[in-house]
Amino acid sequence: MHTDVNCFNNAVGVASPSKIPDDKITASSQFSSGFQPAYGRLHGTRGSGCWCARQAGRTDDWLQVDIGKIIQVCGVATQGERNGNEWVTDFKLLYSSDGKKWRTYKDENAADVVR
Repeated sequence: MHTDVNCFNNAVGVASPSKIPDDKITASSQFSSGFQPAYGRLHGTRGSGCWCARQAGRTDDWLQVDIGKIIQVCGVATQGERNGNEWVTDFKLLYSSDGKKWRTYKDENAADVVR
């Protein structure tokens, strides 16, 4: 697949509520009101500064971002809770153009878990 050389220099804008509104970031659960899905933005400062699932260790929780258009994704940046107490160790990246049929992104080794 051809990768646009400028792709890595053009952030989608998940960090900015003015580019991707809070209601476009949803999750399967949340630990408490201080860990809302929209608080999962990169460099977030609201609430706890992160999204946290209701229960640690589950493998079926998810955080979803509706970017609003079809784009080429060149990379994904994640971070843990700003105080360093919680973080994700493994995740799968799924994508969809209609919000119904989902496909798992596979890395160069055909693995679907990013570590």
